[in-house]
Amino acid sequence: LMTHVHMREWIAGGQDIGAHTCSHADLTKLSAEQALQEIAGCKQQLEDAVGRVVEHFCYPYGFYDASHEAMVEDAGYQTATTTQRGRAIAPAASAPTNGLLSLPRVPVMGSTWWLQFVRKITTGYEDGRS
Repeated sequence: LMTHVHMREWIAGGQDIGAHTCSHADLTKLSAEQALQEIAGCKQQLEDAVGRVVEHFCYPYGFYDASHEAMVEDAGYQTATTTQRGRAIAPAASAPTNGLLSLPRVPVMGSTWWLQFVRKITTGYEDGRS
């Protein structure tokens, strides 16, 4: 939906950019070779287009498994986002950790009012919601 010029302007304006595969493919339905090409190929195409390293990935449809996490890591991404709702929780003795290659997300819609936003990010309101 954005041209290369638009993407570079987006980045110049202080935003970041991440990859989402070359063809928005369901990684779980692809061979390992195809999945790796979708993951790594998209990173390379974006980097060529914007002239900087792309460090973030999002699993299309939220469909992935441990082998895809390994491919994302091998491709050089620093983080990957799922469609699981929740906050990323720092490691603690009493809490499970969220790996950087399977980060949950907190949805913020146009209809989210400011107090609801604060609740979503400062409390367990979003944790484990589907």
